[in-house]
Amino acid sequence: MSTNTHKLSHRRFSESVKRSVIKDLDNGLLRVIDIVRSYSVHPQTVYNWREKYSVHYQRKTRLVVEKRSEGTQKQALESRIAELEAALGRKQMELDYKNKLIELMGEELKMDLEKKGGQTNN
Repeated sequence: MSTNTHKLSHRRFSESVKRSVIKDLDNGLLRVIDIVRSYSVHPQTVYNWREKYSVHYQRKTRLVVEKRSEGTQKQALESRIAELEAALGRKQMELDYKNKLIELMGEELKMDLEKKGGQTNN
């Protein structure tokens, strides 16, 4: 039973070679796959070099998109509550006005307008 094992050679590339390769990558002269094939390195090695030597690539920056903060959200909810309370107050005033109007009209006409059938008050 034979096992096919590969002994990986451990090579080191100088910083100037890495910088040159990444400069070509940044300028669009090479692709990651081209570097992998030319230098017989793993793609992750190229990405590590890019992270370290590229002037364009900044892995450390992260854009976080989140919903409004709790304070802003609370303020918006309180504002909405105030709007709804004001609308409720207006509706209650309209209802009170209409009820009073019905009451006064009923007294004038000597009818109970709130009951069905319009019975007279004698």
